[in-house]
Amino acid sequence: KSSETKRVLVAGASGGVGQFICRQVVRLFGPHSLVVGDYKIERGRKFAKSLGEEVNIGCRNSPKNESWFLADNYFINRLK
Repeated sequence: KSSETKRVLVAGASGGVGQFICRQVVRLFGPHSLVVGDYKIERGRKFAKSLGEEVNIGCRNSPKNESWFLADNYFINRLK
């Protein structure tokens, strides 16, 4: 077993499906493994806080036409 901490970034985390996925990640891997990603900054922060203090927040105010791939890379590099 690796000693590295693995994280799961859920894009659109504060939406309906995103919330479900986030809760499953927390249940299976613990709150330290989750990164809440959302372009709705306040809603994302509020949801992350509701899941626990150990949940990472990766909210970003990005234009809707910006690729989520670029946003994902931003969050991944920020957490290294």
